[in-house]
Amino acid sequence: MSGPTAPQVRRRIVVVAGLVAAALLLVGAVLVRSSSSHNDGGPSGDIAENQGSADGASDDEHSDSDQNEAGAVRAAIASVGAAQRWFYLSDDELVAAVSAITTEGARDRLVEQNLAAVRLARESFAMSSGRVWWVVRPLAWKVDEGAGGRFRVAVWTVTVLSAIGVAVPQSTWSTVHVDLEWVDGAWRVDDMADTPGPTPMTGPHDDPWNAEPFDTALEGFARLETEPVP
Repeated sequence: MSGPTAPQVRRRIVVVAGLVAAALLLVGAVLVRSSSSHNDGGPSGDIAENQGSADGASDDEHSDSDQNEAGAVRAAIASVGAAQRWFYLSDDELVAAVSAITTEGARDRLVEQNLAAVRLARESFAMSSGRVWWVVRPLAWKVDEGAGGRFRVAVWTVTVLSAIGVAVPQSTWSTVHVDLEWVDGAWRVDDMADTPGPTPMTGPHDDPWNAEPFDTALEGFARLETEPVP
């Protein structure tokens, strides 16, 4: 059987890269709170990652549920940074976890949105004949507005994606706006929106890479797991 044509590959690149922005917040937040075990193989059978804590800190070290501005910021950053592990959840785990961390008014909409995104991404990554590199990193944050039991936090984020046969090496820069509401002793997601950028240009000595040499060049590298949380 022949491989995918160039237009098919380009369409998959667009689909998979778009999913990163569409599902970034909610699925990341789910993974912070999920107690399910990780599937080391992942959907492609060989996920390039160094296994570790989803959010880089235990509840004993700091609580994302502190009812103050700092707690809301921690919840937003942890949610975005944990998004790289979203595809480890089964459908049932995803539905339960999203339901547990969203407000009642947003629950049905966000469950449906993220379940569809996860299923489509699983199908896309399963087409890869090699390892899947997907690294999500929050870089900076600010509080857009809020006080008391409601905050909106903006998180500037970069996502690096590469999958042989599915997506050429690429980076996606976005600002994720997280609406958080304090409900039943925890910060819960009430809404989210992302906007492109700000996006830096590549350096003068950077050339485009294909997925195969990209993966070969990173052979033996262990991905860093966490970003500092204020």
